Parts: sequence; structure tokens; C-alpha cells
Amino acid sequence: MMDRSRFPLPVMVGLMLTGCLPEELPVPPRTMAHGQYEAQVCMGTGYGDQIWFHLGTGSTVARHSKMDWDLAFAGHPGEAHVRLNGARMMRAHRLPGAAIDQPTDTTGLADLWRYDHSAGSPDSLAIGRWWEEPGTVYVIDLGHNLFGSPMGLRKMQVLSMTDTEFTIRIARLDGTQVEERTVQKDPSRRHVHFDLRSRQQVDIAPEDGAYDILFTGYNYQFYDPYMVYAVSGVLNGFSGARVARVTNPDMEAVTLADTLAHPFSADEDAIGYDWKLFDLNTNTYHVFPQQVYIVHTADGRFHKLRFTGYYDPSGSVGCPRFEVATF
Repeated sequence: MMDRSRFPLPVMVGLMLTGCLPEELPVPPRTMAHGQYEAQVCMGTGYGDQIWFHLGTGSTVARHSKMDWDLAFAGHPGEAHVRLNGARMMRAHRLPGAAIDQPTDTTGLADLWRYDHSAGSPDSLAIGRWWEEPGTVYVIDLGHNLFGSPMGLRKMQVLSMTDTEFTIRIARLDGTQVEERTVQKDPSRRHVHFDLRSRQQVDIAPEDGAYDILFTGYNYQFYDPYMVYAVSGVLNGFSGARVARVTNPDMEAVTLADTLAHPFSADEDAIGYDWKLFDLNTNTYHVFPQQVYIVHTADGRFHKLRFTGYYDPSGSVGCPRFEVATF
């Protein structure tokens, strides 16, 4: 079996629209014994939706299309990082000394593009420490739409930042339509979002504390050999959650003591994508319910999480079914 998540994007697009065999269909969501519940969310055609989920209440807090935003700016005072929309495989290239109002030739950039690392560290972002050289021009590849077609290129400069706002300048690749915009920070959110195509700030992430995990597509970097792939799975969504991974087919037997041998990780992709595999022979996903994740949320609670399916009752793919139990 192979994990379809490890295919390059062109192959992924062809596979993500496939169906499943009848025996792969899940049972309807239901409340279970011992304080457990079962839930299911669907990311839609082309894994196009991003879903913010609260484990304590078992509820979807927010849902939006991955097409709705391009850049995520730090919302808290004193934080300066800028992130790309990894759900669309966005990437960036730094152009030191370039003028944003002049045409940019992207010939030869094939090996110079940078992606945000899925672990989420501010030190591993495509738009790095811009504040060391304010005004540096970045070429922004907008990634791919729901059907795998390229969305084009834009240019962006971060001119300055205060505790309340970013000031940026944006333009088309040929240097036209240069405009300056203000992105307002929000101390109640880790990130505020901006759409380069509409040239507007957009409301995307819920407030801090309102959610624990994010169901989404994202880019993952493999190193042997080095390749960047489109995958789908679960991120922390910068909620402040920590995750420990325990292998045990009996979820009820998993306890907090297991974290002594399996320590918590604050990486964004600690849950990630590899709780499932894609079998090319049967054209279906298989999940691994023996992989149990202990999630320590920002409100101090501990939850056990495991996945039990990846199809909805009609056979649509991209619909994780999972069980949650609170310690």
C-alpha cells in the first residue's frame, strides 16, 4: 500500500476526486460509552475546505474555503511573522534590491522557491526575517486551485509593523497595480488573513481558545529525496495544542502515563496525515485506528483521538471519521 499523500501535486489532483468501495462507508456519527463521542467532518471537493474543530464540545467552530486567503500575518502584538497558505502549496521567492513597480522575470527560479515548513516554526517560513530588510520584494506563487490549475504570481513587500498593524505593498508580476494596504492585527487571534487577489483583509481563523485542531490540506516536505507534496490531514491550527502519539489498538487503555515514553510535541503537524494510507490496488484509503493521539489543549484539558474512517456515507473521500475521549 502507498500513501496517496506522498504523490506530487499533479498526481494528487487526479486521485483526490476518486470514490471508494461500498465496504469503506462509515457508520453515522454517534455518542459512545464512557464519555466518548464519534464525529466526522468533510473537506469537500479537492480537499477545498478548512475546518476548525473544538475537541471538548465535539463541534465545528468555523469552515472556509482554502481559496479565501493567501497570507496569514501574526495577530498578537510583538509578533512579526508572515505565513503562506500551505493548503494551496503556496511558495515564495525573495528578491533583494528589486523594485516592486518593475517587471519581474521568474526564469530560473525553479530551485529557489521556498515553502513554509508544516511543523510551523517561525524559523522555517518562506517569508523569513523580513524585518531585517524591510521593503524586500517577495514573489508569491498563489499555488493551485481546487482543480490543480496554477493561480498565478503576485509581488509583496512588508514595509513596517507596529503592535496594531502591518503595512504592506502589493503588485502584479509585471509591476502594475501597485497598492499599499494596512493589515490590522488582532490580539485575540494568532493570525489575521489577507487575500492578495481581492487586496483585502479577510476574516478566517476563529479567536484563540475557540478551537483545538484544523482539518486541512497542507504541504509536507520529504528529504530522501527532497520533495514537497500535497497532503491532507490535521494540524493544530496554532491553537497552542500539544500532541503525543501512542500505538495501542485499545484506546481506552491509553493513559497519560504513556506520554512518559511518547512525549508531547508542539509541532503543528504532530497529528499530521499518516494515520491513513492510500492503496493503489483497490483505490481506497485505509486508516490506522491503533494510532492514538493524546491532545493537550490550550485550556489544559487532555483528549484521546483516533481515526476510524475517511469516507462519508455516500462514499465521498476526504471525510475523516474519528473518536474522541476526554481524560
